[in-house]
Amino acid sequence: MVIGTSKPRPFGTPLARSSIGSKSLPKVLGLYFFVVGSIVSGASGSITIYGDPSDIFTNSNPDIDTGVNIWYHVRMTRITLIIPDIHHKWERAEKIISKVGADEVIFLGDYFDDFGDDPHMVKDTVDWLEASVAKPERIHLFGNHDQHYAFVYKTFQCSGYAQWKYFIVRDNINPKVWDKLKWFHFLDNRWLLSHAGLHRLNVPPEVVKYRKDRKKFIAAITEFLDKEIRKGFQAGAEGVGSWVFNAGHARWGQQRVGGITWCDYTAEFYPVKGINQIVGHTPQQYGVKWCRLTADDQLFHHSFEEYTPTTEILDNPDLSTNVCLDVLGNMHYGIWDGKQLKLGDYKSL
Repeated sequence: MVIGTSKPRPFGTPLARSSIGSKSLPKVLGLYFFVVGSIVSGASGSITIYGDPSDIFTNSNPDIDTGVNIWYHVRMTRITLIIPDIHHKWERAEKIISKVGADEVIFLGDYFDDFGDDPHMVKDTVDWLEASVAKPERIHLFGNHDQHYAFVYKTFQCSGYAQWKYFIVRDNINPKVWDKLKWFHFLDNRWLLSHAGLHRLNVPPEVVKYRKDRKKFIAAITEFLDKEIRKGFQAGAEGVGSWVFNAGHARWGQQRVGGITWCDYTAEFYPVKGINQIVGHTPQQYGVKWCRLTADDQLFHHSFEEYTPTTEILDNPDLSTNVCLDVLGNMHYGIWDGKQLKLGDYKSL
């Protein structure tokens, strides 16, 4: 007898019960689980429920008196889906979300602006964003193509901005939506996620000194970025640019290097040793690429398929592993299971 589910259940869902004849077995949290074996009244034997290889087995369930030894397999891995720049293509993002069935979804920003966009596209994206931020399993970051619709500061504006689009967004969006967006996010104490990336030149020595202690380093980066973001807003209100919100010379800006919504991954990004980053913003012409910094400060670039960082590498304070998920002409996405980052793309669904 083989019994399976058609789709995953949300992470943390309590075990439910399903009936097999006169016997009761737990429905199991996990992806595509199967029950193999048979139940014969009065017979002893075992039923194995198995799933993803990264899952773990629990001990036999003591509260079910079935006359058989029951072991069940529970998916303990939390799956996080990471989606970069959308630019009105939210329907593609939703299809990816539906196919992957992750426990958590993180968007790297740039929901608005695209070549040839029209009022209907802008309004549809506003409606989608309002609905998306209401979903508790989703995290949304700001991109440079979002900040100029959320805030009126002229220094926040970039190519793609148009006043007619600003009015459509302003007149249709609930202002509280912007309060739910973040500027950066730390994932599992291993990845710093932002729209464009944090350049080493923008991290002061008083923060870098904590890199040997990941917990303190993350706390120091968080405190530093929060302070710089507040200063950036003050500068914007005064009509002045700031490193955190504005472009660097590589994108024809006035800052030495771009900030967390503007840093160009190809032309200027340089890793911060002791932290790993996942970014979007810079469309990669030839596919997703790693940017890796070694202990002796050598910088290497690899195609995604050529390199697989282990958790030991990701946790090493003398190294830095970074990746940009934005790819020209084909929406790519990352799947993080707590140990390994995997890659997918819309055209392959």
